[in-house]
Amino acid sequence: LNPWGSDQIKDYDKLTQEFGMQKMPKLDIDNHYFRRGLIFGHRDFDLFWKDYKSKKPVSILTGIMPSGAMHLGHKMVVDQCVFYQDLGIKTRVLVADIEARTTRGISKEDAEKYALEEYLPNWIALGLDPKKSALQV
Repeated sequence: LNPWGSDQIKDYDKLTQEFGMQKMPKLDIDNHYFRRGLIFGHRDFDLFWKDYKSKKPVSILTGIMPSGAMHLGHKMVVDQCVFYQDLGIKTRVLVADIEARTTRGISKEDAEKYALEEYLPNWIALGLDPKKSALQV
């Protein structure tokens, strides 16, 4: 699986097995990514969701690898973060500047500039509430 490629996935069952995932169960969640099967696998989402439904404290953690302009894949991550925030779930967003450096050759300064001038303003414009988030650069 190459997240930067355009290969079509033909066998989702094989993919979930290869990565030790479980198939996403049918959940009563009003979210188009779940409803349309775009989120097809998970690792321990059932435990997370059980704790959320039981009113136990839960949060999500995601990261931004600031390496250039945002694209549709980024928007999908933002949409999911906003969905969880709308449920009252704390969102933590980390800027993976070291990953941008090691995998893409982006300087720390450029990564921080992309994060602060491109990604975070766009994430906020797409609905991420910084007051319900822990942002770390």
